[in-house]
Amino acid sequence: GFDVVTLVSEQQKICLSLVKALVISQLFPLSLSSWALSLELMG
Repeated sequence: GFDVVTLVSEQQKICLSLVKALVISQLFPLSLSSWALSLELMG
């Protein structure tokens, strides 16, 4: 079965990917709206 080290590293990987997904979902709409805003200002 699983030893503790493998289990912990798997959990860390899952946590990291969750944090990454959260950051992306927070930042992506922000950058998208700012990009649209700059496009509006330029056009």
